[in-house]
Amino acid sequence: MKFGTWVRGHRLRQGLSMDKVCKSVEMSKAYLSLIETGQKGPPKDNVVVQLAKAINLSEEDLLMRAHQERFPEDVLRLRGVIGEMRGAVRSIQTQASLAGATGATESSLDKAILALNKTTERLHALIPSDTTETSELLNELEDLRAEEREFILNMANEIKRLRPRRGPQKQVGGE
Repeated sequence: MKFGTWVRGHRLRQGLSMDKVCKSVEMSKAYLSLIETGQKGPPKDNVVVQLAKAINLSEEDLLMRAHQERFPEDVLRLRGVIGEMRGAVRSIQTQASLAGATGATESSLDKAILALNKTTERLHALIPSDTTETSELLNELEDLRAEEREFILNMANEIKRLRPRRGPQKQVGGE
């Protein structure tokens, strides 16, 4: 069922007039009518939350319905994988901090980077070939990739700095 049709049906079941809902949400009757008749898609999230309160619905439920109509299922999965990538980057940051503080080996960092790479592969598999509807998510992904690249370069430099030097050592004050 379309978002607007669902909102209208619930509003009517609650016995709420358009006037009452519009006053509490601070929206025009014309705009609410366009939403309820499906001529306009779901409004922005902050308006959806206000609308949920006005018609006595769960904010989470109404937001979910709005998101499902705004974004195809593959885009929602893409957002989930982007969240996983952010978690993997945080894990790498934690491992890098621990490695720096304890002098740990690189293996824990390697494992975290491997997990991030696997998540990146899953992300690429989810990106549709027609990206016109997902430009906002792709911009977010590009920002994340830039952050990831910068972080990994910084982490590699930090590992090099912390790693004991190999090769002949200079003798101090010698013969």
